[in-house]
Amino acid sequence: MNDERLMQILIHHNNWIKGELFGKRANFSKADLIGVNLHKANLREADLSGADLSGADLSEADLSGANLHKANLREADLSGADLIEADLSGADLSDANLRVTDLRDSNLSGADLSGADLFMATLKRANLEAANLIGANIRGAKLPLEYQNMIRDRKKKLIKSTTRKPVKKVVKKCKCK
Repeated sequence: MNDERLMQILIHHNNWIKGELFGKRANFSKADLIGVNLHKANLREADLSGADLSGADLSEADLSGANLHKANLREADLSGADLIEADLSGADLSDANLRVTDLRDSNLSGADLSGADLFMATLKRANLEAANLIGANIRGAKLPLEYQNMIRDRKKKLIKSTTRKPVKKVVKKCKCK
């Protein structure tokens, strides 16, 4: 998609958000948007399902309520983006930058977040069912309560299993004659 067409769609989308005449919801479903610069773009409630946004700059973008079902966001920069109530089910977010991203109430079921940077991201009430978080950085992230409890319980088990218990020496008395 060329830059001119992209700008035209964004203008119509902004008009749609404002309820203005000639406004139209952005439809980037299955679009090739590899490496596109959408820094601070207003894509609230846009349809980006199945779109290829790998390597795209979506930092500080408003994607609240957007449909990103099965979108390819591999290595995309979503730092500081607003993804409240976004549908990211089945999306590929592997190695994506999601630092300080707001993902409250979003649907990340079945999403691939392997290697993603979620430092200080907000995931309160997010659906992470069957999501792949292997190798993801979740330091400082605000996770859903059930995941906070799970992590706390695993830490307790780990501490218990690594705590050395005193070894009792068993000395058998010799009944030698």
